[in-house]
Formats: sequence, structure tokens, C-alpha cells
Amino acid sequence: MIKECVATADDASCLLSRLPQKTPFTLHVGEIESLAILIRETDLVFCTCDAATIRTLPILDLTERGISAEKLLKQTGLFKPGLQDRHTEEYFRTNIGIGQQQNIYQTKS
Repeated sequence: MIKECVATADDASCLLSRLPQKTPFTLHVGEIESLAILIRETDLVFCTCDAATIRTLPILDLTERGISAEKLLKQTGLFKPGLQDRHTEEYFRTNIGIGQQQNIYQTKS
């Protein structure tokens, strides 16, 4: 079963209010909606390969609710070797680390 989730303007506003005003990461409309839904729907886990979105997860304290495509495929038994770099667990973890560093930097500013 597939459940469609849609963010409201209030959801998006809530998300944007949690982000620092000066962030080096560019989020597009679809990413904003996805993250807003992730904040609202606390039982969801979010799979993405977009660097800016991954880097935003620590800023929103959502790191543990994000998952790489590689990890998701392994957990479901659908993994096959030959993924693009952006789909790997290493890529995901590297971008989480960048987001964590940025979050520390933003907190000190």
C-alpha cells in the first residue's frame, strides 16, 4: 500500500523557521516538502541521495531518520552491486558529517 503525504504551507513554514538564515545548502521545493513531512510524520524514515537534503538532516535533528539507498536496499534484500556513488552508505555518511559540522558552526555563530 502506498500512502501519499503532502505538506501544507504551515508545515513548510515550520521547517523553514528551524533552518539557519544563512545556510550553504540549497533546498528546492520538493526537498522542503519532503523534510516538512518528515518533521510532521514521526514514524517515517527518509531515503534520499541529494547532498543538500542529507546535510540538512543534522540541522533539523533528523539524522537518525534518514537512510541511504544502499542501506535501504540491503535491509529489504534488493541490493545489487554497482550503485552510483550518490546512492552509497559512504556518500550518505560523508554528507551527514558535513551537515553536523555546519550545524556546529551555525550554533557557534
